[in-house]
Amino acid sequence: MAQAYGENLKQALDTLRTHKLRSALTVFGVVLGVSVIMLVAALISGFDQKIQENIKQFGADTAFITKWDQGRHGGPPPLEERQRKTADRRGRQGHPGKMPGGQDGNYFSDDELDHAHTVRTKAGQVTAIDFRGVQPNFGEVYANAATLDGRFISEGDDLHKEKVVMLGENVARSFSGGHPVGKT
Repeated sequence: MAQAYGENLKQALDTLRTHKLRSALTVFGVVLGVSVIMLVAALISGFDQKIQENIKQFGADTAFITKWDQGRHGGPPPLEERQRKTADRRGRQGHPGKMPGGQDGNYFSDDELDHAHTVRTKAGQVTAIDFRGVQPNFGEVYANAATLDGRFISEGDDLHKEKVVMLGENVARSFSGGHPVGKT
């Protein structure tokens, strides 16, 4: 039995020696195949991780309901889209901050979605900003609304119709000196 293994090994080495190109192409094919499989697995893993990060950023239990189609790029929306009913917080049943299933909810106005909004300051300008009117619990409902400086809109602000604003990072940085409070 031991002799058969040695003979088989000798025969395999003889075949590799006599058919060098075929052997090299076979090795190349195996290496290429394994490399492609590893590359595809890495890409799929990366895409999966990116999608999971995006879902975590919004919150796994966050849903946006809007009359506008998602993914539009430039130009006015079609007539059919403009004629859709606008969401109205007064039309919801129950407590204004609760959804039918008991989860926290929030209404924000995005009627002006098809208009490009620009903020101009002495130090510069920021274009294509997301401009929304929200309720005080927006920061709790929308996981991506973290406050870096100052405070979020409160129930008192809403009740007394205070003139307050929450600025995003890009808009806040556009003010000279880096701090927008009290500036125009």
